[in-house]
Amino acid sequence: MRVIRGGGRIRAEAIITLDSHIFPSTGKPDALVYFDWPSNYLDITEVNADAFAIAALPFCVQTGERLLIEKPLTQILFLNLLEAAEIYHYYFPGTTHRFNFECTVKPRRDSPATGIGAFFLEV
Repeated sequence: MRVIRGGGRIRAEAIITLDSHIFPSTGKPDALVYFDWPSNYLDITEVNADAFAIAALPFCVQTGERLLIEKPLTQILFLNLLEAAEIYHYYFPGTTHRFNFECTVKPRRDSPATGIGAFFLEV
């Protein structure tokens, strides 16, 4: 994961890698996922793994591949991520799979940041 600054924008990006499947649009096991926003909206010094864990969730429930997050997740996301997977199973019965989830959790701290985010998948 890394942060790129330029042209009045900030871009946080990471590579999602599927262990035993490929992305149909590219025929490759890797995809670049990024979040992009104006730099005056929110300035960050490091990338948080939470957004990328959420972006990877649909691939995990679709393929059954493990979700391995290398950087720590926030406690609140960790507590709710498996529940989010259950929502996929509820709405798409028979087409989703159970998966293993591996991560570390960082201690909870209050954050003054508020706002809305969006992500894009480049495959």
